[in-house]
Amino acid sequence: MIKRVDHIIIRTPDPYQTSKEIEKAFGLVAPPVMDFGVFASAMLTFGNVNIEVLRLGDKKDFEPYLYGVAFEAHKKSWALLDDLKQRNIEHTLPIKQETQMVSWTNTMLKGLLDNVMPSNYGIYSDNRFNRGLSSFFSKLMGLDFVVKPLIKDVGDALIFFCEYDERIKEYQEYSQKVFSAFKGGTYGLKGVDAIVIEKTKENENWEKIGEPSDENSVKLVFEDGAINKLDSIILNAKQIYDNKVIMIGEVRFSIL
Repeated sequence: MIKRVDHIIIRTPDPYQTSKEIEKAFGLVAPPVMDFGVFASAMLTFGNVNIEVLRLGDKKDFEPYLYGVAFEAHKKSWALLDDLKQRNIEHTLPIKQETQMVSWTNTMLKGLLDNVMPSNYGIYSDNRFNRGLSSFFSKLMGLDFVVKPLIKDVGDALIFFCEYDERIKEYQEYSQKVFSAFKGGTYGLKGVDAIVIEKTKENENWEKIGEPSDENSVKLVFEDGAINKLDSIILNAKQIYDNKVIMIGEVRFSIL
């Protein structure tokens, strides 16, 4: 089901400051923050994956933390829904979001991590009614006065499948060239090796969704925990740093 980890999300009240802190800590280039009003975002390339620094809503009284993971699937959004239904994984309808610069489609997942995200679990068929419903929700999500109340309590985790237009792919390819030109920054990073995820023994949803099939993808490493949460990011470097730890807010980066 999962082809690869597309990007990892750090939630922050100030993406401008956080992206600069990452830039300074790793010797990488922080691209300009794109501000869309209800959210602001910057994508920093770490070789094999992007790390998104995201402001979502107006909440300010928290430290940056590891918030989410976006997957690329083997199938297009509507074909993916049948697989999610068969594997008994709760999800939303595909919601398309657009700006003047880019457009993308998200299918949100529930139950992999602790969150408060609602789902449209019973609606999964690709038919005219559901396409219309998805289009209606997509238009609603483009209205600030609708989105602002929704993102006041979006939970502590965000796990979803994303599908981008060609402009995003061009941006990603350009970012990879920039990363290579800087030779992996201060630590000579080769990329992100894994995301460490804590999960309770009762949570079987991760087994249902499976592992990324792309050999170059970030791996998912699981540890037993009291709750389900994203724990840390493991980086792969050209030389051994004996598990050096760099903290950006509450986000732990470990360099192997």
